[in-house]
Amino acid sequence: MNEPAQILAFVSNFFNEIKVIYKLEKEYGAILYSQLKIIFDRDSTIDKLFEYEILEEMVDESIKIKEVWYTLIESLLDETSLDMPEQISKYHLSLTELYTKLKSSKSKNEVIEYTKSLDKEISKFESQLKRNIKKLIEETRYIKVNNDKLNYKQKMKKASELSSLYLEPFNIIMQNHSDSLMSIIADISEEANKQRFLNTDIIVQRLYTKVYTAFCRVEREVQNNNRLLINEVGPLLERIKSESVLLSGFSLFLRNNKKYEVPKLLQKTNNKVYFKDAIWDAKDIWDGYYEIQEDVVMQSIETVKKEWMYDETKYLKKLEEALPVNNFYNWIYTELTQELEIVDSKMFLQLSKLIHNRKIEATYADNEREKIRLEDKIMNVPIVGIKKVL
Repeated sequence: MNEPAQILAFVSNFFNEIKVIYKLEKEYGAILYSQLKIIFDRDSTIDKLFEYEILEEMVDESIKIKEVWYTLIESLLDETSLDMPEQISKYHLSLTELYTKLKSSKSKNEVIEYTKSLDKEISKFESQLKRNIKKLIEETRYIKVNNDKLNYKQKMKKASELSSLYLEPFNIIMQNHSDSLMSIIADISEEANKQRFLNTDIIVQRLYTKVYTAFCRVEREVQNNNRLLINEVGPLLERIKSESVLLSGFSLFLRNNKKYEVPKLLQKTNNKVYFKDAIWDAKDIWDGYYEIQEDVVMQSIETVKKEWMYDETKYLKKLEEALPVNNFYNWIYTELTQELEIVDSKMFLQLSKLIHNRKIEATYADNEREKIRLEDKIMNVPIVGIKKVL
């Protein structure tokens, strides 16, 4: 049996060559044996790649890097790409199947196997989710700051793609409704918590405790990441999509004004704004108004309106008083319009955070959505019912 330290030493010694075959697979989907012969000097080295299970041969005789090594190299090179939301939502099925089998287990060995599998599967989900959220934030910040590499049109296109392909589907996956991942995670966590006290077998107790701890941690992780998407990524993508071309250009000029030719309107000139006979023209105008008597109307100065601030305690109390609410997002719009003349998407999204409060429970209508017209955007939102947690 190969020693782990021996395998890691081999990967370290030949990392540059392994990086080359990784690039080949990433570009072409597989590696040819003839390519390995060119990259590595000795056949014995190639044999070691298969012996250490770094490479595997497919049925069509093409060669691929084993998934665990491919993921590791991708992470080391910081070339992780965003997974489609469908790749994450598949965990709903796998977790549901394992949970169903665990509940119908008839022997101790079956319970042990399924609890271990659940723990392993939720860890894979957590890792993939965190990696994708991190990458989504990085991509969003990249298109925000890279004015030299991305023009305004490219930024708009990329921001729209990130929003429609990733942000909106991620939000739906992580929202707490009956068909969501959060729902099955909460169910398994609750069942594991119950079983760790009901079982008298110490081994089974420990396994259920481990599952309960893992699922509680992931539940908090999902809630935290969802807040991150709503509070940081969403507003940032909206700012990018609504960003003014003129303001962006002027901001770019101010950061590096030596790179561009200064417009004439910003250059100092010695031209006079008046001519020598201007005083007599001004006198004629003044004399024409001198005899006119008009009332002077003093207008009262409007007081500056205070900026709206999100107060969770205040609005949670209002929501609890209104429960049950059949249409949560419509309730938000009604509350805001009663207080303010103008309701924009920032206010709407901030008040939407109430849905994550543990004092209330949200229920979603199947495939039902409605459009709410705000000052700066039309929001396409699901129909969500709210009731108090018993």
